[in-house]
Amino acid sequence: RFKEAESVLRKSLEIYDRLPTDHFGRIKSLTLLAQVLDDQDKFAEAERLDREALELSRKFDSDESVGVCLNNLGITLLKQHRIAEAEKFVREANQIARKQDNDETIAKAANSLGALLHMRGRLAEAEVLYRSALKTDPTQMRAVVRLADVLSREKKTQELAALADAPIAGSALPPETLMQIAGALRD
Repeated sequence: RFKEAESVLRKSLEIYDRLPTDHFGRIKSLTLLAQVLDDQDKFAEAERLDREALELSRKFDSDESVGVCLNNLGITLLKQHRIAEAEKFVREANQIARKQDNDETIAKAANSLGALLHMRGRLAEAEVLYRSALKTDPTQMRAVVRLADVLSREKKTQELAALADAPIAGSALPPETLMQIAGALRD
């Protein structure tokens, strides 16, 4: 239902265009629309909206909001395999997040930086960040899936087997991750 969400969020932005002093609402709408576009692989527009949200956030909002905007922009750039460019934003988001008192923000930033390092082949560093993200917020399913990939590539079969048996936030791992674990354990 991405198209419906996109339509509603575009209407929201039109309203905020007429309310030039409600920066927080505009930032939130920009961020949400960018995420919906990102999920549809509409990266160019998502990136433009992420950058606008970041600019407004730096001017008018809190450090936490700036960190979220930095992280979102970094993720959008990562999905486009613009790793070097993404690194600047993800690292700054991670630095800001570590100063916050919000476990979800801290975990998401660690997970994003882990993904970046993972893409660069720096598996040991990525593993540390994924574990940190999960220790801070065990509901980070993407961190679990990525950690499973790292453990598989590093041939850490005992840890991989333990991960397969551990319930994450009360739910099972996705079947694709379980198949990856089974394949690694079979080798």
